[in-house]
Amino acid sequence: MAQGTFARTVRACLAARSGSVGVVAIDVGTGVRVSSGAGIPSSTASVVKLDILAALLLQRQDAGRLPSTAEQALARRMITESDNDAATALWHRIGGASGLATANRRLGLVETVPDGADRWGLTRTTAADQVRLLSAVTGHGGPLAVAGLAGNVGALQADRRAFAVRLLEQVDDEQAWGVSAAADGPGTALKNGWLPDSGDDRRWLVNSVGRVRTPAGATLLVAVLSRGAPSLAHGIATVEQVSRLAAAALAAG
Repeated sequence: MAQGTFARTVRACLAARSGSVGVVAIDVGTGVRVSSGAGIPSSTASVVKLDILAALLLQRQDAGRLPSTAEQALARRMITESDNDAATALWHRIGGASGLATANRRLGLVETVPDGADRWGLTRTTAADQVRLLSAVTGHGGPLAVAGLAGNVGALQADRRAFAVRLLEQVDDEQAWGVSAAADGPGTALKNGWLPDSGDDRRWLVNSVGRVRTPAGATLLVAVLSRGAPSLAHGIATVEQVSRLAAAALAAG
């Protein structure tokens, strides 16, 4: 019931707006899932910064140590401020595209492909894979495994996952839009990304992924990847509207 209603409401939403959307949302308590365009490939823009962070944490975990003080500072800037220079620095520290691809295999991502020219923001992914990444980072598995959306929640140790989630919870206020539209109060952990569409510089890619807690107390993992917006503001509004529709559909069961 939730899926059928959601698919119709997303189609109606997009008919009144510009662009296209891939979205997956799942209630981690019940396993109820809604989606539209879950497997459509899209460029990540800055949501890949969460993936870069996960790869860094996994590599340092393998070495039996935490990221250095300098790496932790870069990670904080990369996630909370979406700082591109910090992302580039950590991209090189993880070994670029090959390092990300190796980490993603262990994290359980199956549809994410780094750009061959080492342009991290043009990594290709899907909404389904972004939920798998959120699962691996937040530690939510269980019902997600039944839905085929669980990442490898055992890849990262609990303290590494906690470090990543803390950063996602501290995103600067001016960037705390997107899937947070489905939330109520504290507990939102997110990463957004946006850039002019490489196929059409008059259009925008606008993406948002994260964990949200709804007014009813449910915990959701939500990934919305959009493209074709005529402006950044238009894309943000679309992502937020689709996020609210997903939360409403899941609440209705």
